[in-house]
Amino acid sequence: MKYIKLVGLLLLLILSNNFIYSKSKKIKDSVSAIKNITKKLKHKTVFVNLKLDFRKKTYQLKYNGIIVDKSGLILIPFSYKKDDIRNIQIWINEIEHTGKMVQINKQIKMALIKVKSNEIIKQIEFSKTPIKNAGEPIFIQSNSGDENLFRPLIDIGMFMGYKFLKIDEMLTSDINIFNGFLPGSTILNLNGKLVGITNDSRKRGILAIYDLRKKISKMISKQMNKEKTKLKKDGKPYLGFMRKTINKNYADYMDLPKSSILVTKVFQNSPAQKGGLKDNDLIIAVDEIPLQGYNYNVEKHFMKLFDPEIGNMISFTVLRNGKNKKLILKFIKKPEPVELKTDSLGLTIAEIRPVDYYSYELFNKTGLYIKKIEPGSPAATSSDFGSTLLNRMDIILNIDNQKIETMKDFKVALKAIKKKNKKVILIKILRGISTNFVALNLNLAKE
Repeated sequence: MKYIKLVGLLLLLILSNNFIYSKSKKIKDSVSAIKNITKKLKHKTVFVNLKLDFRKKTYQLKYNGIIVDKSGLILIPFSYKKDDIRNIQIWINEIEHTGKMVQINKQIKMALIKVKSNEIIKQIEFSKTPIKNAGEPIFIQSNSGDENLFRPLIDIGMFMGYKFLKIDEMLTSDINIFNGFLPGSTILNLNGKLVGITNDSRKRGILAIYDLRKKISKMISKQMNKEKTKLKKDGKPYLGFMRKTINKNYADYMDLPKSSILVTKVFQNSPAQKGGLKDNDLIIAVDEIPLQGYNYNVEKHFMKLFDPEIGNMISFTVLRNGKNKKLILKFIKKPEPVELKTDSLGLTIAEIRPVDYYSYELFNKTGLYIKKIEPGSPAATSSDFGSTLLNRMDIILNIDNQKIETMKDFKVALKAIKKKNKKVILIKILRGISTNFVALNLNLAKE
């Protein structure tokens, strides 16, 4: 039976060879091309039969699974709830296995199933970059969705471009993905690398793997870490640089890439600085994926690819002095500012760091600024309806004629106020480019 299937596959590829040869300049020798493609398409096929309850009815769903880790993690497109699942059956090369749903990513509508097997399973290799050439041959492979569940289906078409959506879709010609192909069918390039996956919707579009790869990799990493040890990554991811988009007309005039991000400031001792990023670099690609769009749209595409998480690595391709340079940066936990909360004034103050100076557009590079004002406190009282005496981002210059530059200065001033048992104090602040004096009635302080 397997011999007949292999002969049928070879006949299909031989008949399709003339089409491939005429459409792709890359194929120089038709015989070697067929052998190469046949070899690449022999990755292990996975069939997933899943039963779930949905709206008080039980449904049987069929998927083509993709082996993404040698430990037995299988990826399927999936848009239902984990609690609705009743049973999962998995066949790898016609051998049945038991499995368990371990993770569902609602954002990209993908799920991981853990297969219980002692077998070392070879995973499929993802393509890291988009297909660039329209007219390049691509191959779809799946199991049959009919009663003959293990019958392999293969079709050949041409890549025609991308449709840019929340998850980019591949546009193809000649491939009829409605003709028996299951959700999760693999789309391979000439090198046998995965470039697309059919989704779980009625549209049965082809999702681009270059756009899904990072999120799928994070799903796999999260699951592997969960199985080994529970890692704590509290805090916000941080690289330590500021950026802005460049205007399309300006880019045209200056002969610069229109789809790029300008680095406006790299902070000292930050991961960005340690990774080699510099002021005025133009970021033109993230993880080898070129930025797309103009003006605001390029920022949206950058954020889509950026996807920060503490401990993760990210690569930037930057244009510097007319030359492209690849940089590798690592996200760390964002350093917490030095803060102090004082109930007597109703303030939380923080030291001004470079990131605060640029992010909040402060007018002092050093000193203390007001980060938070407690409701009902002396600082929150008002002389005019709708405004408070002190505001967030006000910079404290002095308290009762004592100059305030550091947290130590502030503590000394508070100690003096308490020692003198003062009821009213005068605070000099910098608000924007203007200085103001504010008198606080400490009798309003909460006990």
